[in-house]
Amino acid sequence: MKKTRLTVGALLLVLSLVLAGCAGGGNGQGNTDTGSKAPVKIDLATIYDAKAPPTMGAAKFKELVEQRSNGAIKVNLFTNGALGSEKDTFNALSGNELQMILGGIQGVDQFAPQYMFITAPYLIKSWDHLRAILEGDLGQKMIQDLDKKNVHMLAVNYRGIRNTTSNKAFKKPDELKGLKLRLPEVASWVAAWKGLGAMPTPVALPELYGALQTKVVDASEGPYEQLATFKLYEVQKYIVQTQHVYEPCWLYISKSFLDSLPKEQQEIITSSAKEAMLYADQLAQEKAQEFLKELTDHGMQEIQPDLAAFQAAAKPMLDDMFKSTWTATTYDEVMQYSK
Repeated sequence: MKKTRLTVGALLLVLSLVLAGCAGGGNGQGNTDTGSKAPVKIDLATIYDAKAPPTMGAAKFKELVEQRSNGAIKVNLFTNGALGSEKDTFNALSGNELQMILGGIQGVDQFAPQYMFITAPYLIKSWDHLRAILEGDLGQKMIQDLDKKNVHMLAVNYRGIRNTTSNKAFKKPDELKGLKLRLPEVASWVAAWKGLGAMPTPVALPELYGALQTKVVDASEGPYEQLATFKLYEVQKYIVQTQHVYEPCWLYISKSFLDSLPKEQQEIITSSAKEAMLYADQLAQEKAQEFLKELTDHGMQEIQPDLAAFQAAAKPMLDDMFKSTWTATTYDEVMQYSK
């Protein structure tokens, strides 16, 4: 009899331990206290330099997410094209082989080219104009169409105004003839600059310095932070203030990956992304003139081109692109957002 009581007691003890373990368990993915569970891993890739304001915003995102999740989410940030070209990483994101990207318009060009007007040279008039588009119906439709390709825009950073560097001084579009201009692998940008008279040459950003150094290309374009962080003052003479694009970039995430996470973790990621990109906006505004000064302090000369001439030269190209490619809207509708 005593032996039977002992056996029952032992069984009850084992059962209580099992139940206790179950009570503290679950699959752990949505738990903010990781315990012995492996954290959710996010690989975040960017071609931008570590010192660029958008990348510093991505670093802030990493800090916020890991802090707010109590370590349940781990973000690995890869800068300077460590995981490949922007085109390659967007393909990986769409295929759910990569969790996140900090990147520019490349994703739109690959998966929703009908919205590429948002970075068309000489179309957007101001930051307020761009913001109105992105926050309005057109911007929401763009997000929805990209979601269908598993490319979700979490939050936007207003990165900077793109200008041109060159070893040839120019002030008017007709002086661009024969100029080999490095561009990102963005089809509509290539078409736009070809229409302005240049010879566009797509080169991945991590290869930009070498392409200029070896004279594969003669010129480049981008925001001041890109020109400075890639030390283009070592291989270029002039900064031509073409002011052709008001450039946004985004924190993108694989939609299927985001949807697979518990609501609590989705909210942490989404709120942290918005806060981090606002931080990047502030840095971009503060540092733009610092980057320009760095370029001129190293000997680059500023040139003020005839912007009216460039705008006039771009208009036929814009009209053609709205007819053939940017079919999500019309020129007139886009201009309504500038009022």
